[in-house]
Amino acid sequence: MEFFKKTNINFLGFQRIAIFFSIILSIFSVFFIIYKGINWGLDFTGGYAIEIHLNSDFSNDQIQRLKNKFSTISGIEHIKIVTFGGEKDLRISIQTTDMDTKSNKKIPLKIIKSIKKVFKKYGKILSVNYIGPEIGKDLMKKGFLAILISLFAMMFYISIRFTIQFSIGSIIALAHDPLIIFGFFSFFQIPFDLNTLAAILAVIGYSLNDTVVIYDRIREKFKNFYSRTTKSIVLKIVNQAINETLSRTIITSGLTLSVLLVLYFLGGETLYGFSLALIIGVIIGTYSSIYIASALAITISLKKIIRNKEKIL
Repeated sequence: MEFFKKTNINFLGFQRIAIFFSIILSIFSVFFIIYKGINWGLDFTGGYAIEIHLNSDFSNDQIQRLKNKFSTISGIEHIKIVTFGGEKDLRISIQTTDMDTKSNKKIPLKIIKSIKKVFKKYGKILSVNYIGPEIGKDLMKKGFLAILISLFAMMFYISIRFTIQFSIGSIIALAHDPLIIFGFFSFFQIPFDLNTLAAILAVIGYSLNDTVVIYDRIREKFKNFYSRTTKSIVLKIVNQAINETLSRTIITSGLTLSVLLVLYFLGGETLYGFSLALIIGVIIGTYSSIYIASALAITISLKKIIRNKEKIL
């Protein structure tokens, strides 16, 4: 059963407003990324990750008091303590940049000694892991390389399956989505870790899937189209294609968002960045598939569609 089957929304009638909105949003994102920077997580900056199992559940206030006590004893001010797996499991993150590099060799013993003083009567240390700054930089380079490779691979795929004009529209849309996510994380200074990077890669795939569905329907509409036409007729046909995929888009995005909202509110702080990036990505990705990918592809191809008698797709 399809919902919104008989909708006739003039999506492309708002394309100028939508594209202007995207340009403004992208400019703000770039501005905040340059001005405020990204709040890189432990995975990228390097540091220590300590996991502790508590004997009983602790409230947020109790965890905050433990954090303050640990900071006072260890002399390390900027630390992060989050629950993972369950309310009795804590992960302490300490970035290398917050440490005194002159006494770097003594830091592991200092940390473990401080943890034992604070947490000995409350639980036990499960693990102490060190991530070097070189490893963090390498992970950052590989992460961004993965994003670039995925974008170019998808552009190549779209150009083969459809046309080069459509691949240009899709690649701009796919680059648009991660940029907005980076801008959002930069503005609110939300920690950006490997989980968030994985979410961005998932968003690129999700957005492409939505774009391909719409492109397929557009191609189907023009499948037996050989005669000359006008701009208004072309836009009408594209609007029909988008309206016919609206049911699938809303159902898919709605179900995906419902799961992500559960993760966001109940998944704990460990999955906070991951679920938030996906929520933003699903919303922006659905919007960009219609107003960036489809609108730009048709705008670039418009003269060819009007003048040529050959199949356009």
